[in-house]
Amino acid sequence: MKEVMENNAMIIKSQKQIMELQIAVKEEERRRKIRRQREKKEKETDKWMEECRKRNEKEKKEKKE
Repeated sequence: MKEVMENNAMIIKSQKQIMELQIAVKEEERRRKIRRQREKKEKETDKWMEECRKRNEKEKKEKKE
């Protein structure tokens, strides 16, 4: 009986560790997703800013002519 109780305790402890690891993995996945979204948005913003800069340069050049 003692052995069964020890095994049950070990099983419960293992299950708790598994749950904690699953939570940690989900949190890391969430962080990665947020990071990818942020990087995508930054790239889009950089592209937009570059397009605006080129357009402004073109307009300035046309005004000089």
